[in-house]
Amino acid sequence: MAVTIAESKLKHQRVLINGKDYYHEKRPQKQLEGPPLVKLMLVLLGPLMTPLANGYVLGVLNVIFLCQQWKDEFQLLPGVSLNLLTTGAGFGGLAGFCLHNLKRGTWERQDKSRLLIWGTWITLFGGCFQSLCLGYWSFFLARFLCGLGTYISNTAASGLLSELSPPKYKEHVETAYSILLPIGLLCGNSSDHTKPWRSLSAYQMVLPVLQLILICNSYIPSFKYLIYKGDVDNCRQLIERFQTSSRTSVDEQMAGLKMACTSNDYISPKELVCSGSTQKYIITGFILPFVCIHFGNGIILNIVAEALEFTYGLNTPQQQIVINLALLSYSLSAILIRKSSPSLSTHQHVLYSLLTTGLVTLSFVFTHGCLFVGTFSYDLTVFSISILAFTACAHITLIGLPTSYLSSWAPKHASTNLSTIIGMSSNFATLYNGFVNAWSMERYVWLEYSVTCLMGFIFLTLLTLFSATYKTRPLESL
Repeated sequence: MAVTIAESKLKHQRVLINGKDYYHEKRPQKQLEGPPLVKLMLVLLGPLMTPLANGYVLGVLNVIFLCQQWKDEFQLLPGVSLNLLTTGAGFGGLAGFCLHNLKRGTWERQDKSRLLIWGTWITLFGGCFQSLCLGYWSFFLARFLCGLGTYISNTAASGLLSELSPPKYKEHVETAYSILLPIGLLCGNSSDHTKPWRSLSAYQMVLPVLQLILICNSYIPSFKYLIYKGDVDNCRQLIERFQTSSRTSVDEQMAGLKMACTSNDYISPKELVCSGSTQKYIITGFILPFVCIHFGNGIILNIVAEALEFTYGLNTPQQQIVINLALLSYSLSAILIRKSSPSLSTHQHVLYSLLTTGLVTLSFVFTHGCLFVGTFSYDLTVFSISILAFTACAHITLIGLPTSYLSSWAPKHASTNLSTIIGMSSNFATLYNGFVNAWSMERYVWLEYSVTCLMGFIFLTLLTLFSATYKTRPLESL
């Protein structure tokens, strides 16, 4: 059959080479296909298990201290010695934090998948060493390794998920990542303290082993690592396979990765401290998280827990379960409210989340009478559960307050170092809470100290609410 000139022009494309016309067949542009859902879930499941495993490692320690076998072997009275073991993981996290920020350039150039594997291995070794330790300092070293491993794995997993998650799933992945940590803490705090403490320590290795199997079987290098390495073609292929379905978005993401790898916005902590325009911001950024975390965790939760223990006879495992259930319900409420009403301000979002958590807790208690039949006595009133729920929500609100407040008026050179400043303050506050509490001080000294802190906290809260009614100029404009 003869082909007309019009049909030929539709099927062929004209190309001008050396002044002569040539025609070649038009090829349809290849449509990029997204990854199979099962393959994508296997790739993301390994990093997503990190907060669950880390939460269990951090939460199970409270149950281990209640085991009678552990008390008989170590014979430690409440005080500085016991608090040092409590803060062992905090020292490990602080060491990882310092290593990360002192060698930030080298850290950023490493493959986050390999860093995640290394952090998981360290956590696994710490749990194994803890189950076999025989002395005080060996137990402290085991907790130090667990803290170091959890920090490395958490930092690597959050960065890896932000790179590997497809745009349409990224918000869901971030939501799941934030919810899994309180679930891990809840699982650790609700463990059976009648079991041998070495068995509970060995259980810490289960999730890291599963995580290592998943990561090694579905290993994918981080995109920034490939850019730093110069393997641009392989990076593009991985983005086409796991990220998007159009070449335009692939080009945009490649350009963003190259810009992020060549950006010099980060300055060292030494240069940041020496900068006169950011010194006031650094002082505020260090003090505010310290005050919020110490008041929220070290003072408020301890005082309320003590009051409920004396009033209603609740012991530590029951308190931990209730507190973590309230934290989990608060996280779910905050996520649902944020998704349903994204136009709400930060204050409205926090207020609605607190009210929703309180209503859910009250309705649950009224319906069932108690949270766990056989675990709590029926003397546990609605009032005690409500206090614990709102206290836990206030605690998590205080922890998240510094980030939202400081990021709104950060100077240009300090905005990229915001996580460094808040992280250092948070680590020191956690260590401080481990030593300054009701178990390491005389009874009357602790009461005077806690009452003074509560009065100071109320004063700072009123001052913050009063100043929030006025618009504050950014620090860099002063």
